[in-house]
Amino acid sequence: MWPAETAEQETLLALNPYELRRRGVSERLELHEFGRVLLHLNQRRGFLSNKKKDRGDPEASKMLAEVKHNEELVSSEGLATIGELLAQRNSTLDHRNRRDDDHVRNRHLSRKQLVDEFRVLWSKQSEFHPQVLTDRLRDGVIGATTEPRKSIPRWDARRKGLSDCESFGIFGLIFFQRRMYWPKSVIGLCELESKEKRCPKGDRRTERFRVLQEINNLRYISPDDGQDYALNPEQRALLLDLLAGKDKVTFDQIRRKFGFLDSVRFNLERGKRAGIKGFAIDHAIAKAIGKSWHARDEGEKTRIVQLLLDQECEETTVADQLAADYGFSSEDILALLEVDLPPGYGSLSLKAIEKLLPHLERGLVYQSQSDPELSALHAAGYLRRDELQRRLFDRLPDLSRMRLGDSRLGEIPNPVVRRALVELRKVVNAIVAKYGRPAAVHVEMARDVQVGSERRREIAARMRAREADRERAADAIRKLGLAARRDGVNKYLIWQEQGHECVYCGKPISQSQLFGGEVEVDHILPYSRCLDDSQMNKVVGHVECNRDKGNRTPYEWLAAGSPERYAAVCQRAVALLQKGAMPYPKYKRFLQKELDLDKFIARQLTDTGYITRATVEYLRLLFEKEHAVLGLKGQLTAELRWQWGLNTILQELPDSPAWSEQAELTAGEKNRADHRHHAIDALVVALTNRSRLYKLSELVRRGGARTHGEVLIDPWPDFRESVARRVREIKVSHRPERKVRGALHEETLYGVTPVPGEWVSRKRVEDLSSAEVERIRDPGIKRIVLQRLSERGIHFGRGAKPDSKKMREALSNPPLAMPSGVPIKKVRLVKQELTIQPLRDSHQDQAYVKPGSTHHLCIFEYEERGKRKREATFVTMLEAAKRLKRGEPAICRMHPTKPHAVFIMSLSSREMVLATWQGEQKLLVFKTAASTQGQIYFAEHTDARRSSEQRKLVASANSLDARKVVVDNLGKIRWAND
Repeated sequence: MWPAETAEQETLLALNPYELRRRGVSERLELHEFGRVLLHLNQRRGFLSNKKKDRGDPEASKMLAEVKHNEELVSSEGLATIGELLAQRNSTLDHRNRRDDDHVRNRHLSRKQLVDEFRVLWSKQSEFHPQVLTDRLRDGVIGATTEPRKSIPRWDARRKGLSDCESFGIFGLIFFQRRMYWPKSVIGLCELESKEKRCPKGDRRTERFRVLQEINNLRYISPDDGQDYALNPEQRALLLDLLAGKDKVTFDQIRRKFGFLDSVRFNLERGKRAGIKGFAIDHAIAKAIGKSWHARDEGEKTRIVQLLLDQECEETTVADQLAADYGFSSEDILALLEVDLPPGYGSLSLKAIEKLLPHLERGLVYQSQSDPELSALHAAGYLRRDELQRRLFDRLPDLSRMRLGDSRLGEIPNPVVRRALVELRKVVNAIVAKYGRPAAVHVEMARDVQVGSERRREIAARMRAREADRERAADAIRKLGLAARRDGVNKYLIWQEQGHECVYCGKPISQSQLFGGEVEVDHILPYSRCLDDSQMNKVVGHVECNRDKGNRTPYEWLAAGSPERYAAVCQRAVALLQKGAMPYPKYKRFLQKELDLDKFIARQLTDTGYITRATVEYLRLLFEKEHAVLGLKGQLTAELRWQWGLNTILQELPDSPAWSEQAELTAGEKNRADHRHHAIDALVVALTNRSRLYKLSELVRRGGARTHGEVLIDPWPDFRESVARRVREIKVSHRPERKVRGALHEETLYGVTPVPGEWVSRKRVEDLSSAEVERIRDPGIKRIVLQRLSERGIHFGRGAKPDSKKMREALSNPPLAMPSGVPIKKVRLVKQELTIQPLRDSHQDQAYVKPGSTHHLCIFEYEERGKRKREATFVTMLEAAKRLKRGEPAICRMHPTKPHAVFIMSLSSREMVLATWQGEQKLLVFKTAASTQGQIYFAEHTDARRSSEQRKLVASANSLDARKVVVDNLGKIRWAND
């Protein structure tokens, strides 16, 4: 159905495919013409809605609305296919007199519309060509399908070695689409049953497991005594009844169900959380097929959902089974297949969940370290990860080759955590190889490493909001004629949180009192007894209240001697909690009856964050004793760093960027401009132990450095000087970026002009910027655009800055048109650019683009007129990708035009050189390059500022006096093997 000769192919391609599609419904087409129709359908296969993914997607909803509109047009105009509608619009299209809905391109068509047209066309044309257009050619051996399905490989018995066309037919070649599903091989293993796969979140038993966990962890705070209580069996039953068949319930609904006052608060009711997720699966199914779903047996409902989740089953098989085994109607089956079940997998297998569920039903929490008897985990016969036996290794093993039973790590699906552990393994094994196994390891994870990307975005948003609050507080303090220092800003924010009153006595606090010496910041739990200096442990109160409280907790201070006053303090805290002004953990400090410094120090020496726990367990593979590895919270790192005088070391080093940044920091703010601040923190973390924290507590109890100058004794004599000396010698190791990834080129496509170095691109006229108006290629169109802008009072010239919004309005309303009436939708812009390259290696259908960033550069040396010269060749990300596609190495060590040139080195992002710079030897990191000017940009290895703020050292290939080096994991420099 397609000619072999190129000339005949070009003749066919020149035919109007829309007219052929219109004729094919009722007239005979030659086989080659029908082949042209099939090719056109193949190029425009239509939008196939992924119902689960598209639900709630505004863009998909818009596309579906357009699809429905096109279906209505076909029906209202009495046409047989969507192709007839397109042919009709194409024949009447007048560019000079455009009308609504007269376009052919950019229409959103559904896959079903084109499938229906294919069937109509094939049915008609098979009447004229019965020997060729057979059912076998149309559907193949396996048969046609109109739904996405799993791919059938060539080795499958059903294929019998047949080609794709013979197996699936022309219909399959055009419309086949693979089903989107997770293969079993990528599903993780259960944390508790190491040989079992994890259970889907869409399983009803997984959902019940989650709901029961939430209910068993829920506690409410009584407004009468301020205490928090777990739910009793009657309340648990009421809440389960409320959640049954509901997607979610709010805390207000729970309060009403329990008959609680509005003043009662729940422990989970904080942040943006408004309620508890319910049984969303039953809710979604009942919404789709009606409330009769709730009347079915629980076991039957579970089996039906399992069937819907079965990714190995084709939808037709599932539909047949739903009808035969469960008696669903065809309408209900279609509705069930469209139900949006929760995606993904939990952390446990179905086997583990079924063992745990009976104990969760009894009200036990999932796991409890303080009281194992209340733990469903222990009741089901499982141990916590920290209770499992582990295997010892001489060096940290490769994660990819470890068996689950070798450690307490469990499976780590999180790629961020895996990446962190891989880098940790390199460093630790290098230390072990050179110095032997360490006696102990202390770990503090950076805050931005400990959480996932979504959580990091949430934290970043909160930090921005917090910074805005701090700036407003600073402005208010400045208006009082005071310096906006860190302590003052913190004090102001706490005062705002408390509603401008003392939380201890309830009397109001004015701004003048706040900064006039009548009000102090107090630690709810005495700092000397808990070493907690966070905002979560601070309030502002009148001086007399603070002195009366002394070194006691609110409970110790008032509960026994003045119970009425203690109740009033708790009521004020509850009121702040109810308004959302005070976080729940802060409120809990007012109720705390016992204060054990041992427990607080133990908490400081145990960070329970996921990545820290994983890191600690990984490192414990080297040690017999548990306490040889500690994961520290690090909240006291700043205090110890200050006590030992380490805060100012970096800014005292003349080669450090920290000294220039110090002026921009507020008092007490950490200087992060130099990468070596991590080394100082690491030293402090290594020296943090139980003994030093006890000494710090005792020092604070006596008044501390801020009162009488007493500080912690240095860990060893000449401590600060030796630290400064070591920090000065540190060589920072940077991880090179050699992978070919990221944007290969800019989105704009360019066209060739006769002028070398000149290119044209197209852009919508309403999107033009003021600079682009001057670059419009067509003088006539440029004159029309300028005239319209002038009519609207938008002028160009020296010093003029046209408003972009006004320009858009002027150029779009009403639409611009040529004198002939042809509308001006896009304009061609001229651009002078030397870096534009062809997108493809082949000359056919060539497109030209501006490449993205530089992937690497190569420096070559050659002799010219008796002089040694050096030259850099710059390789873009696009060119590197092309080389890999051709099976060539990304880095070519041959000069493209000078075969006798000697390869010196290549430089990719973050690779390092040891350079002689202005008579001084420096360790530099390659940042980027400007190929047009031949400039190479470096930064010093210690500079941790943003790229835009770094001091760039600029060189050319000829002026660069450097040798490529590698800084290993221990900070040792070696020559790169380039």
